[in-house]
Amino acid sequence: MNNNENGIEYNIDLKELFNLFVKRLPLLILVAVVAMGAYFSYDTFTYVPQYESKAVLYVLKQNSDGSEVSSTDFSLALQVTSDCTILLKSHTVLDAVISDLGLTSTYSELSKSVTTSNPSNSRVLNVVVRSDSPENAKRIVDKVCEVGVEAIEEAMGFKQVNFYEHGTLPTDPCNRTSLMVYAAIGIGAAVVVYLIFAAKMIFDDRINSDEDIEKYLDLAVIGVIPDANATSGKKYGKYGKYGKYGNEPTTSQR
Repeated sequence: MNNNENGIEYNIDLKELFNLFVKRLPLLILVAVVAMGAYFSYDTFTYVPQYESKAVLYVLKQNSDGSEVSSTDFSLALQVTSDCTILLKSHTVLDAVISDLGLTSTYSELSKSVTTSNPSNSRVLNVVVRSDSPENAKRIVDKVCEVGVEAIEEAMGFKQVNFYEHGTLPTDPCNRTSLMVYAAIGIGAAVVVYLIFAAKMIFDDRINSDEDIEKYLDLAVIGVIPDANATSGKKYGKYGKYGKYGNEPTTSQR
């Protein structure tokens, strides 16, 4: 509901909002297409492909004498797995990787490209490295695991972390923009424009049509007097300041 300066109440219902949507639908579609096209151009111009290589480590003490693994070993492995995820991204490990591979990255940059995770209630460690080339991603993730296993062994005093899977060699970039992102951008832009039109309609208290006069003033329009002094194409059109009714609509009470 909206009140004008004369105290007349204007009720905005869902039908009016829907009619506004239908009326502006071609424009909203155009806005969505333009927004998606603009983002596509930006994304194409700035896009740098990134590749992810994943290696898998398994945390469990190996008995050199060939004896069976006890329940105590399983319990200990579960306890130390979370510690291993931290040690794999420590300065000791990543600084050694940078030195061994001759990387130009700093510790902070390499740390951001390395992700470690431990699935709940498991002794599995997933290590993922992102790089601008598939070969670099695999080379780095294998070196992180290799150095990390040695560092964890030294820190814990026994061999606890074992290679299960070496790094994969990715073939496709991992950072391509999905169609869902483009759809969200287009819909978002259209919604913003529609809300602007809706707000303008809600707060507009002017009488703009015959229907408005009958609806808000409870009067019947029996004739229209154009503004003869107005020039067609000017700011208010040939019917003057008050829209199609000129200076004042001629009405008759029912």
